[in-house]
Amino acid sequence: MGSDGTARRDRLLDRLLGQGEQALSDRELLALLLLYENKPAAANEILDEIERIYGSTAAFFDAVGASDRPMPGLTDATLLLLRAIPSLCRRALIGTDKTGVVVRDTLHAQQLLRPYFVGYTRESVVVLPLDAGNRALDFIRLHTGSGNEVVLRLQDILDAVLPLHAKHLILAHAHPGGESEPSATDLVVTKKLIEDLRDYGIDVLDHLVFSRNDCTSMATAAPKGMLRFAPYKWE
Repeated sequence: MGSDGTARRDRLLDRLLGQGEQALSDRELLALLLLYENKPAAANEILDEIERIYGSTAAFFDAVGASDRPMPGLTDATLLLLRAIPSLCRRALIGTDKTGVVVRDTLHAQQLLRPYFVGYTRESVVVLPLDAGNRALDFIRLHTGSGNEVVLRLQDILDAVLPLHAKHLILAHAHPGGESEPSATDLVVTKKLIEDLRDYGIDVLDHLVFSRNDCTSMATAAPKGMLRFAPYKWE
């Protein structure tokens, strides 16, 4: 990269460090990354194509995670860097170990579980097993779906939570490309899991469905009387 590209990159970096990320537009933040691997003219062409094809930075990052080559012009090094960003953000948001935290209600559960779905472009399942006092025993990602569907299997859940002697459980999965409204299949599967897990002495408190900007609690949104979740309570 020539001196023009280095100078432009350094100007963007100075603004980022001096004024924070809010001082840069989405395009400028992405330009800062691209200028480490591309000349200014090439970086501008890539940015123009991203805006033309995807319309937003968020949509582009979804494509980066889901496609081997989301668009021409991106080098392997740039793709590797872009794919690392959501994982780094997710780890930063998860932060310190939350085991032992008492989960007070559905809003608290949403706050604890939301970071586990940042950057995922396919449906993913996370379970939060709790002890009798609603203290978090672990945050366990069971698996990631192959597309817009994921299968919740009783045996997978039991294998994850029985060794922890869980008494309560919160289920969570994401609809990364759609709404947080649970599907008819989500409701049917959840109803069966509540019943089956009760046979093992585990009460399901909620099943949360996350989308990019929202979260729906089945405990509050499901048709009245369809799902018999246990109430939140702690010692």
